[in-house]
Amino acid sequence: MINTNVNADLALYGVHDTFPNKSLTLDVALLATPEISAKGYVAAKINGTFFDPNSSAAIPYTAVPIPDRDDAGKDFQFFVTDYHVNTFLFARYQAKQNVDISSYLNMLGVTITTDDIGAAIP
Repeated sequence: MINTNVNADLALYGVHDTFPNKSLTLDVALLATPEISAKGYVAAKINGTFFDPNSSAAIPYTAVPIPDRDDAGKDFQFFVTDYHVNTFLFARYQAKQNVDISSYLNMLGVTITTDDIGAAIP
């Protein structure tokens, strides 16, 4: 089934997803036309830039090329680069918001203790 509501959805929601606190926005615009591989997988490269919608400061980072889908890999593949992390942290800095890493890790089911930090930084 083909969804013909894409244009209406884009007109209503746009390509920017603003978080509830209104100080962080994620640009989810497509970087290129989605491609269908010989094995029938759809590959869509999405921008993924975080920014503070209340700031006019330019993002001081350059996006890096995202690797193509590995057909030998899992069905769903998702790539995060240092660009995504850096724009997220820069947007938080511009909004003068603290970044509580433990709360983000908790969402992923990961807990870091001082023992873990001691193992990483002797």
